[in-house]
Amino acid sequence: MDPLEPLKKVQKVAAPPFLYTRIQAKIQQNTAEYLPPRWQWAAAFTLAVLVVANLYLLRQPAPFSTDASPDALVNSLNLNTSNQLYHE
Repeated sequence: MDPLEPLKKVQKVAAPPFLYTRIQAKIQQNTAEYLPPRWQWAAAFTLAVLVVANLYLLRQPAPFSTDASPDALVNSLNLNTSNQLYHE
């Protein structure tokens, strides 16, 4: 027996009048909504504060030493520069 056999007995339902136009009106209503001006100003202010804070932090001198040599970094971190895998 085919498991989809009972579905062949289902009859088409008549749609209410103006259903399609109601659906379209609802879709257009949802796309017509926008963010209130108060939220727009809040988002713009927040973005401006973040940009100013980033610019301020980027212009500050680095808190670490200005010696850019790799040896100074290795020494400051106490890294082992040996390629030995075992201590003998």
